[in-house]
Amino acid sequence: MGVLLSSLIFAALHLLNPNLSWVAVLNLVLVGIFLALWALWEGGIWGVCGFHISWNWAQGNLFGFEVSGQSVQGGILFNLMETGPGIITGDAFGPEAGLAVTAVLIIGIIITVTLLRKNAAIDHTQN
Repeated sequence: MGVLLSSLIFAALHLLNPNLSWVAVLNLVLVGIFLALWALWEGGIWGVCGFHISWNWAQGNLFGFEVSGQSVQGGILFNLMETGPGIITGDAFGPEAGLAVTAVLIIGIIITVTLLRKNAAIDHTQN
């Protein structure tokens, strides 16, 4: 329940961002689930914080994409252009509003759940 609640709050914090789409909202919930599961697996939030900072920085300042619908301020190392349907690339919200990211997040959630179950099985056999 905590994973779902924290994920919904994370998504809600982005609802006023420009160029929001239903895929963006879905992906915000999914990334919230992924990051919450990661924090449970890791036993802390340092990895999650590092991931979020790195994602935003790389997406905006490294590749020149929109970050959650907002233009990047400051320098851009590469100014890449998304090509293809907006439903896949994320269009004006940025890659996190595309189905390509949806697929990656689902894979990440499956891997993280598998790791959590593996840890739980190891803990159970040690008790």
